[in-house]
Amino acid sequence: NSDVSQSRDTGAGEDQPTETATDPSLPETPVARRGVPTWVAAVLAVLLIVALTAAIVLWHRDQTQQGKAADTQAVASTAGGLGKALLSYDSADLAGSHSRVLALATAGFAKTYSQDFTNSLGGTITALKATSTATVRDVYVSDVSGDKAKAIVVVDFQTKSTAGTRNVLGTNLQMDLIDQAGHWKVNRVTVISATSESQTPAAG
Repeated sequence: NSDVSQSRDTGAGEDQPTETATDPSLPETPVARRGVPTWVAAVLAVLLIVALTAAIVLWHRDQTQQGKAADTQAVASTAGGLGKALLSYDSADLAGSHSRVLALATAGFAKTYSQDFTNSLGGTITALKATSTATVRDVYVSDVSGDKAKAIVVVDFQTKSTAGTRNVLGTNLQMDLIDQAGHWKVNRVTVISATSESQTPAAG
C-alpha cells in the first residue's frame, strides 16, 4: 500500500504546471519605436539644398557687385587723374607735365598726345611762358563692360601766361578707357564743351 500511495503522490506532482526559469543572458525583446517619416527627411534635405543654393547665389552677387564697384572707382580715378594732368602744365617743367599724362595713357593715346605735344602744344606753352592749374570737379563713369569703360570728366582750369589769365569752367572731357593687366588706361579723349570762359589780358 505504501508503494501505491507513493506512486500516486508522484503522479499528482507531475500533473502540476512547472515555472520556467528566465535566463538573464538572453536579450529582451526590443520595444518598437516611431522614427522620422521618410518624406519628412526628404523635405528637410530639399530645404537644406535650397538654402545653400540661395546663400551661394547671394555671395556670388555680392562679390560681383563689389567687383563692379572696385572697377568703377578705378576708372574714375584714372579718368580724373588724366583730366587733371592733361590741363595742368608748366613751361618750366614740360617733361614732367608730359610724363604725367603718359603714365595714365595707353600706348595708342600716348603716341597721339606726344605728337601733338611735340608739334604744337609744347612750343606754345614755352613761347607764352604759360602755367595751367586744373581742378577736377566731377567724374561720371557711364559704362564699365569687361575691359572697356567710358567716363566724362568735368574740369575747371586757369592758365596764366604772357598773354594774360584765362579761366575756363566746366570743361567736359569724354574718355574711353581700357583695362590693361589690371590697370585702367585712357585710350581716347574728346573735348565736348565748356560751361564758361573768360580771359583777362596781361597788364601793359
